[in-house]
Amino acid sequence: MRLKASVLAMGIIAFASSNAMADEAAPASQSFGERAAVTQTGDRNNAAIDQQASSYDAVSVLQSTNGASAQVTSKSGGGNWTNIVQTTLPGASGESASTTTVAQSGAFNTKNSVFQAGDNHQATVTQSDSKSDSNRIGQVGANDTATVTQTRTSGNFVSIDQGTSRSAGKVLEARAEVNETDTVGNGVQVSQGMSNGYAYVEINRFGGNNIAIQQTGGLTDARVYQSAEMGDNITIYQSGTESAVIHANNGGYNRTNISQVGAGEFNVAFVNQDDAFSNRVSIGQTGFGSNVAYVFQVDGESNDHTYVNQGGWMNRLTSLQDGGNNNALTSIQTGNSNVASLTQATSSFSTIGSLQDGTSNSVTASQSGFEESLLLAQSGTNNSIDSIQSGSGNRAYLSQVGATNISSVSQAGTGNLAAVSQSGIANSAIVNQR
Repeated sequence: MRLKASVLAMGIIAFASSNAMADEAAPASQSFGERAAVTQTGDRNNAAIDQQASSYDAVSVLQSTNGASAQVTSKSGGGNWTNIVQTTLPGASGESASTTTVAQSGAFNTKNSVFQAGDNHQATVTQSDSKSDSNRIGQVGANDTATVTQTRTSGNFVSIDQGTSRSAGKVLEARAEVNETDTVGNGVQVSQGMSNGYAYVEINRFGGNNIAIQQTGGLTDARVYQSAEMGDNITIYQSGTESAVIHANNGGYNRTNISQVGAGEFNVAFVNQDDAFSNRVSIGQTGFGSNVAYVFQVDGESNDHTYVNQGGWMNRLTSLQDGGNNNALTSIQTGNSNVASLTQATSSFSTIGSLQDGTSNSVTASQSGFEESLLLAQSGTNNSIDSIQSGSGNRAYLSQVGATNISSVSQAGTGNLAAVSQSGIANSAIVNQR
């Protein structure tokens, strides 16, 4: 016989009556050290837990059903623990999507754990004015969604695992979304273990946050948006056929590391940083080839460093650093038919370095400013270098090893230096200084 239940626990009164010491230690308006356990088997069940000014309370909700709903609301207090498990009944038909909602405000050191097994599940965690909280969401199935929103929080940790180590199976077409505003020192970890995973993270103001996204399988998409952030660390690891997008404006001292590996083709990494400074971007793309990387650091940025390493064939890199000084742009491409387009505009004391190893590769490098350096090297055959510098005190160093290579240097301004080295046969060098 199925059991249909609707449980509403106001204040979570369970064991307080048997714990006189806890009652004496806590004010009458607060709960302290209480326990609530809800178990529901059947369909269309609902469990609602309301905690007010509670501390060190424990809530456990277990729902084995086709259409479960669980809500936990907590205000003030700290040290509370919430564990919600929603699973599908064996052999159940007509399964409905289960939902979990956790809302907390003014809490500290709370721990929330949500596990959902089945399709079309949704888990939502909302926190405000809290610190040192831990949120873990695990989902197994298809078309599952996890959403975490944090406002004015610090030292919180979010883990969303959709079909990898923590979960007992795989997730197809999972979606994870994390939104943070006015946060300091928070950690976000998103893991997706099957194809068509989508991860979206948005962080606004303050900084010191750590974002890690790991996606395995094919056709994955990771997106991170930063605004007025300082000292953030972003790490994206993808294997399969991937897309990674980073947008950042204002702020500085942020670190971005994108790694796309595997046998897939047509991977895309896109990084845009606007009106920031002292940022570091590292992109690694390996596999069969046809990978594309775009890096734009614009609007007067200074002390920015970009490093891109691509392996395979027919890879494309386009990078622009506009304005500022002491910027560095480094590109390494191994394989055949790779293309690099590297530009530093209206900057000073900046450096471009490019290394290509293979056949039929080409690089175009352009600098406009003063006291800038170009270091371009190619090894192989049928490669080409096209370098352009305008301004004063600029230096170009070109090296080609192999046969049938072409080097071109154009410098406009005063006090510029061009040095070209070629070893092999049927090579040509063109130098124009005006």
